[in-house]
Amino acid sequence: MEIFAVCVCRGSIGESGTAKPSFDFKGVVYVCNNGDKSMSKDEALEKAIEAGAEDVLEGFDDEDRPSFRVIFHISELLLSLRMAKLI
Repeated sequence: MEIFAVCVCRGSIGESGTAKPSFDFKGVVYVCNNGDKSMSKDEALEKAIEAGAEDVLEGFDDEDRPSFRVIFHISELLLSLRMAKLI
């Protein structure tokens, strides 16, 4: 398996005096699922939950390779990346 992208989006909406929408900051890790070490969605979900993920979505990346999108709350994503010594 190959981790090929980590995307974190931050920003704010609304100006002073407007109602502030409540948004959760999420992080997404895209994991390519091909080659010798491919896994089922159930296996990916089990490993992702152990790492603190909220959900795993199965699909294809930009190059039509099978992949998973692993959804984290931003604090859990940063903690998992630090524990894995990736940041």
